[in-house]
Amino acid sequence: MNKETDKKIYYKPASEQELHHRNYPGGETRTEFYERNVQGLWGCADVERENLLIVAHKGTLQNIIFKWLGMDMQQVVACNYSVDIAPASVTVLGVNKWHEHAIFRLNDVSHLNQGQGFGIFGFKYEKR
Repeated sequence: MNKETDKKIYYKPASEQELHHRNYPGGETRTEFYERNVQGLWGCADVERENLLIVAHKGTLQNIIFKWLGMDMQQVVACNYSVDIAPASVTVLGVNKWHEHAIFRLNDVSHLNQGQGFGIFGFKYEKR
């Protein structure tokens, strides 16, 4: 498909909060995308006990985080919640000492800054 064809068949949702809208004929709704992501992962791995490394697109990672926090897509929309995922960032999910689902690291990109410093002034953090 090209950009002109895309524009002709694109159906804009009534709002950004639509859960059952298809932008393109045969496309997934937001709810279907969520369900496919979480059922796929939870169906093939014991996420409570296995160490997993997942490399995926932003939307897939968002859905995994929402599920980890116990939220379905209706709850995510009702709370107007989002998680912004930066390219090449690291997020670490796990079970804490109280057996709760926890986010130990979210959207960490510090590995991309090694030796360059942090922030707009390039602050150097050194362990002594």
